[in-house]
Amino acid sequence: MRFLLIILGAVLVTYCFADVVLRTQHQGDLRAEERFCRFGLCDDAMVRRAGYKALWEDRTPKPDQAVADFRLILERDPNFPFNWANLGDALAAAGHQQDAAYCFREAVELAPRWPPILMRAVHFYFRTRNPKPALPLASQVLDQVEKYDSEIFSLYTRQAPNISEALEYGFPPQNPRPARTWLRYLTQTGKLQEARETWRWVRDHGFADAESANDYLSLLLTKHRSEEAMGAWKDYLGTRAGDYGRSNYAFNGGFENEFSGSPFDWKIQPTEGVKVARDDTNPDSGQWSLRIQFDGKHNVTDTGVKQPVVLPQGAYRLRARVRTEGLTTDQGIQLRILSLDPVQPTGWTSRAWLGTQAWSLVEIPFLVPVNGGVYGIQLIRNPSLKFDSLIAGTVWIDSVRVELAQN
Repeated sequence: MRFLLIILGAVLVTYCFADVVLRTQHQGDLRAEERFCRFGLCDDAMVRRAGYKALWEDRTPKPDQAVADFRLILERDPNFPFNWANLGDALAAAGHQQDAAYCFREAVELAPRWPPILMRAVHFYFRTRNPKPALPLASQVLDQVEKYDSEIFSLYTRQAPNISEALEYGFPPQNPRPARTWLRYLTQTGKLQEARETWRWVRDHGFADAESANDYLSLLLTKHRSEEAMGAWKDYLGTRAGDYGRSNYAFNGGFENEFSGSPFDWKIQPTEGVKVARDDTNPDSGQWSLRIQFDGKHNVTDTGVKQPVVLPQGAYRLRARVRTEGLTTDQGIQLRILSLDPVQPTGWTSRAWLGTQAWSLVEIPFLVPVNGGVYGIQLIRNPSLKFDSLIAGTVWIDSVRVELAQN
């Protein structure tokens, strides 16, 4: 027994010494590594680094050398998917596309739900102009993680055959997140046609939400597609639109709904000296109105209350119900509708309200000369020039409507 232990110890010492020699005196010597490997002393990391260097790091790539290195590693461990992917990339670089495709199929078969492997295959298929197998793999990645979103979206915009195929095969049909993120990517990069088709797909699949709708509407308005934007907003709202866009062009004019963030909803811009909130204490109709309070410390000119409306050509009237309580100074609060066209900024303004008044109707007639004009409803005040110019008090507004004059 002692003799066997001595032999075993000698063998271990010999192997350890040989391993040290391989990793020091023969570091980077692939031929020496191959000879040592015959005796079980393999340095796979050395061979792998040599393959990486030959394929990706050298100023002049040597794909054939990389093929040899990665093939050797694969023979030693055929069950590790990255070995197949590495050999696939090397074969593709060496011009052996069919063999490379076989390697990537094997890699995906070994790791069918592992995003890093799937992405290697996605890049290979797009590089070889074969998007059909790439799109379902990319869809699996999008379904699992957000990490690769921008990388995949860049591939789709540059190399997918068309947006229809990318939507049909490149997005998970039961997960709304990737499609919504893709729509945001398109709106942020200003790709109108692709965003238009994506919006239809998102809407038809039931994936549309307020945030994605707002992204799309903002792009349309940026591209001066105001009528199309209002139509998209109405389509998104469905039955919730009510008479909006038909007999009334002011959205949420009764303030019955929380503000949605839509470009067509009320925008309450924070303004010094003004506090704005929905109020359910004493509405004119329904359950809510909008309350605007002034702190008496500022000569306010703009309350920050605004809403854009898109109007066909015709004669209109802006109507609203207004109540006030203790509004001070010589300059009161007014309702205004103003063309947002910088070339022709025409506007119409109501009378001013001061003091304390019960709910009453205000009406402003105005004309829209061309279709698709964008106008802004605003609540404003002329600056007071008197010594006591700091406005205090409260105004409520409700039942805001923009309708054709004959209605």
